[in-house]
Amino acid sequence: MSPPVSPPSINVTFCLNASGRHLPGPIGLAVDLTVDGLKAGGGRRALFLGGGGAAQPGPSPTRSLTLVVPNGGTPQCRTLPVVLRAHIQLDCGEDNVCVPDLHLEATA
Repeated sequence: MSPPVSPPSINVTFCLNASGRHLPGPIGLAVDLTVDGLKAGGGRRALFLGGGGAAQPGPSPTRSLTLVVPNGGTPQCRTLPVVLRAHIQLDCGEDNVCVPDLHLEATA
């Protein structure tokens, strides 16, 4: 019997940190990584091992997940770019006055 073959995979590692003016002390950062979020119908082309797409980082702001491409994927699937998208939800209070001080940095 031949040994089991591991599916192709990508390690996804990210670190989160928040700083700025007017922060109310320690804040929590919730993360939800989605694969093929806008793909209509059909099965996903990739998935996170252990179902880990959502994460609430603890004391360490660094998190690592493994993204798996079942059945080896197609050549098109293996060459698709990774896209970073941030949806910022504002809570500006009753006076609707916001004091943004947001800086995003991404490295690949």
